[in-house]
Amino acid sequence: MEELSETLEMTTGSPGSSYTPVRRAVASLATTSSSFLVSNSPILSTSILPTVLTVIISPPRPRDTMNLDAVPRTVLEARLQEALCASNATVEAQKKVIQGMQAQTILQSMYLEGVRGQLQAQEEKKTKKRKTGKINMDGCMKILTQDDIIAGVQEWQDGQDKVVEEVHQEKSPQFSGHKLT
Repeated sequence: MEELSETLEMTTGSPGSSYTPVRRAVASLATTSSSFLVSNSPILSTSILPTVLTVIISPPRPRDTMNLDAVPRTVLEARLQEALCASNATVEAQKKVIQGMQAQTILQSMYLEGVRGQLQAQEEKKTKKRKTGKINMDGCMKILTQDDIIAGVQEWQDGQDKVVEEVHQEKSPQFSGHKLT
């Protein structure tokens, strides 16, 4: 909540803070489902970016060739042709920038999905309980013939056998009866 108020303060144009469009974008992002991007808390693997929306951009093509090829008869027509030419150049430059931004966004999304998978694996590894192989470590002396000690050893051994069996099944190829040609 404190982060949101700080973000809103930055965008109000209060004395001492310079208002910029980037600050306004950050403030508006803080109120969406993607607020984890501007939050100070660590990003979790469950945080998902919104879907990247792209648009089809038409390929560059000559525009207004008939108007630009005509010989101007007046000074005004010459200026209008220059303005039209500059406008067409601006449109083409904007298309190139937008194409680059879309390509960059797609590549970054692909990269972030890979990083999110790595983060998820790391989180799972942290939460996975590690078994030490030690039985009944409560500080009291044990007699190895006690029933609960024998049961604990048997349970541990069964767990180890199950892990080895799972690893063996993952490594062995599974065929569904279809012949490879």
